Amino acid sequence: MQHHSFRYIERPNPSYNVEDLPRKNFTRCSIVGLLVLSIVLGTVLGVAIILAFVTGLQKNGSVSVHLKNVSTYPLDESCLCGCSTIEPVFDNRTKGTGRIINGETVREHSWPWQMLLIIYDLHRQPLTFCGATLITDRHILTAAHCVHQFMPPFIFVFPGQHQLNMSISPSLGYPVTQVFIHERYNVLLQHDLAILTVDQPFRFDSHLRPICLATSKSPLLQTNDELIAIGWGRISAQPGANIYANDLQQVELSYISTSHPNCSEIFQPIVGLHPGQMCAGRPKHNACYGDSGGPLMRKILSPHNDSYHWEQVGIASKTIDCGWNSTWPDIYIDISYYYNWIMKTIEHTN
Repeated sequence: MQHHSFRYIERPNPSYNVEDLPRKNFTRCSIVGLLVLSIVLGTVLGVAIILAFVTGLQKNGSVSVHLKNVSTYPLDESCLCGCSTIEPVFDNRTKGTGRIINGETVREHSWPWQMLLIIYDLHRQPLTFCGATLITDRHILTAAHCVHQFMPPFIFVFPGQHQLNMSISPSLGYPVTQVFIHERYNVLLQHDLAILTVDQPFRFDSHLRPICLATSKSPLLQTNDELIAIGWGRISAQPGANIYANDLQQVELSYISTSHPNCSEIFQPIVGLHPGQMCAGRPKHNACYGDSGGPLMRKILSPHNDSYHWEQVGIASKTIDCGWNSTWPDIYIDISYYYNWIMKTIEHTN
């Protein structure tokens, strides 16, 4: 599997593999060119270059040539994050049918930063799963409680998944090589976030792109602002109903500040609340078990035109009853509160 390499919020620098060209002609022309070079640079140096080149072809079978202006897939390079080439669709007719909790099946690949995170055991059998989001070509954001008991090489991420397939082979995913859990994470699920890294960069295309992150300079969330949560979690809030979604689900929620009675009076006596947390929900509309680690998002409109992008404002962290009690929201980690920690962690891993 070959991938293009990208940096965080920079335009892609695609590579073109010469295996797509007739190798015989490429090799012959290259060696002729190098023979000319040997005359200019001197016989000894030129021969050494030729030998190194031929040896490299025999060992690797291909040579990568980087071309600045070649793109092998359609991308809107003006949008660095949070943009999908497949427009998300919200069908009001499906609301209340019992998905995510009273959500709906997403349009396939309309959330290209959503990742399926699966933990495997020693026998490469799946143990559990969570949601996660792609934030750079090598970094994934998720909830700390999804991974704090597990370490590489048992954690794998799968981009571009629409269906929840727990029988998928880990060989088809990306092995997580490093796990960075917030140093103040605790059993109350405060500071519940983690950054995962992979060694092999992801190749961005129409089905795989990073999401933008909320910062301290992002517009402040206001009570009842519309937000979107997605995941493969349980689709029924009824106690004992252990039924999970087959396809990725989405649900529209409302922002609730931690100072609002619908948030503070419910969670403060039970688990306490931290400034790095927020609440979101709607009557009988919530995330549920299995949605942990997934994103809470909002649409950011451009002040200059009709375009927009999506910004991740939260990470699914804590639920009490998945909305079985219609007045209870869920707890999410506030991305803007931890933005500096996220950036420092990314910089450290680079």
